[in-house]
Amino acid sequence: VRGDYQESSGKKTREYANAAWQGDWTISDANYALGIVEYERDVLAGIDHRATTSLGLGWRAIDNEAVKLSLEAGPAYRHEWFVAGLEDSTLAGRGALNSSWQMNDKVKLSHDMELVAQDKNNTLRSITALQAKLTGRISSQFSYDLRYQDNPLFGKENTDTITRVGLVYDF
Repeated sequence: VRGDYQESSGKKTREYANAAWQGDWTISDANYALGIVEYERDVLAGIDHRATTSLGLGWRAIDNEAVKLSLEAGPAYRHEWFVAGLEDSTLAGRGALNSSWQMNDKVKLSHDMELVAQDKNNTLRSITALQAKLTGRISSQFSYDLRYQDNPLFGKENTDTITRVGLVYDF
């Protein structure tokens, strides 16, 4: 779950929400099947609501204590409701790369990237984060989030970035 809201000089400059769930089912030590359900809202980009579902296969290319790298691919279905009142549904392809490097017992670097390719618009999301443990369950985190659309709605930017500094609670 992610959300951003920002006002500057009394004007709304960011309103974004994202909630996603991914279930993985082990096929073998290196392979798994997956199912994803995701919801997005990005009013300033012209997207009132966006729902994406996907089924696919994943491969754990590297999976040890220090380094993890997995690749995922599969078909997706996306339904979008635009602020202007229009709707669109499309079949798409989804690919993802997830990686992490546990540098030591307190510091971890991670990078997650996802591409959803549609006939009218491709979207790319990339999140790079550096986490440092403060206590057993609490870490500080510095992250850089990039969202890109190659064909944004008229008058909208194709790239949005945000840099965050925060605290993370590990359940």
